[in-house]
Amino acid sequence: MDSQAGEAREMTKQLPFKKRLINFRFYNKWIVAGVILVIFTTALTIYEVSNVQSHDSQKRSVTHFPFMTDFSVVRILYSFKKSQSLR
Repeated sequence: MDSQAGEAREMTKQLPFKKRLINFRFYNKWIVAGVILVIFTTALTIYEVSNVQSHDSQKRSVTHFPFMTDFSVVRILYSFKKSQSLR
C-alpha cells in the first residue's frame, strides 16, 4: 500500500499545475470549504464584537424620558385612552 501511495504522489507531482489544482480541489474541497467558513465566521464575530456598544450605555432609567415627569402629557394620554374606551 505504501508503494502505491508513493507512486501516486510521484505521479501527481509530475502533472501540470492546472491538473494538480483540479486534483487538489477534487480531494480536499470540503476541507477548504470548512476553513473558509471558519475564517469567515471568526472575522464576522470579531467585527461584531468590536463594533457593538456597551449595553450599559444603552440603558435608560424611567426618569430620562420627559413624558414621565410632565404630568400634563400623561393626563392627555390618559384622557385619550379613557375617551377611546367609552366609544
